[in-house]
Amino acid sequence: FQYVKNNIPGPDRRIKEYYEQFEGCKCKDMQSCNSSCPCISRFGAAYDSNGLLTGVDPFSRKMVPILECNLRCQCKATCVNRVVQHGIRRKLEVFPTASKGFGLRAAEDIVQNSFVCEYAGELLTHEVARDRTRKLTNVDLNYIIAVHEGVGKDAEPRATYVDPTFIGNVGRFVNHSCSPNLYMVPVRVKNNIPHISLFALRDIRTGEELTYDYSGDIRRDKLILTNGHVKTDHVTSPPKVNEVTTQRKPCHCGSSNCCGWLPFDQTLYQD
Repeated sequence: FQYVKNNIPGPDRRIKEYYEQFEGCKCKDMQSCNSSCPCISRFGAAYDSNGLLTGVDPFSRKMVPILECNLRCQCKATCVNRVVQHGIRRKLEVFPTASKGFGLRAAEDIVQNSFVCEYAGELLTHEVARDRTRKLTNVDLNYIIAVHEGVGKDAEPRATYVDPTFIGNVGRFVNHSCSPNLYMVPVRVKNNIPHISLFALRDIRTGEELTYDYSGDIRRDKLILTNGHVKTDHVTSPPKVNEVTTQRKPCHCGSSNCCGWLPFDQTLYQD
């Protein structure tokens, strides 16, 4: 596959409709932005002075949106509100697993709430993501991730589809686990398209395999986040065999609370 550090537009040109650039802050000559910065004041500080994600409870049903400073901002590159945009800063290693193909593991100790890596690839429209998913066979690997967000109680959910199958980064090697050590957070930097970012759920030791729950829900329940947050449906019971669910694959995470099947996004089988 072709390696990229960040998402790139997929084949459908309509995806560029979402690329409207955010305005930058005016925090000129400041070592770091503070609570008065418009990038921070809207939702509160996302990171502490060490760059660790703060104010986010990964087990909660609600999550505050994260908006980083961007290229139009007048603050310095060392601003505390710039983390995901700097890319991977931890030592990671791709390795072959016993039963899950390749995986990704920590090559150094990682502190809880540290940014680990982004899940990057081609940005797809629903139509392209649906068509690619429907063409997969039982032996094909499905790398497409769908993040559904709502901007208000009655607003239509916004969906972001990322596919690192042919163009992606190390995030494509992170396997699923029903007891993960990473959690997924949408982080916006320069526009309204979120960076699907993975943070450490707990302290991780050197040599541990890095995993996250493909449903985005580490509570093993339905995650419903409102007011600009994420909504992801997670099916935990064995599927009935029909033309829609034959793509479901068994889970090999080995966790004591394993649900038996990998998460399944039925929206990609709906017209």
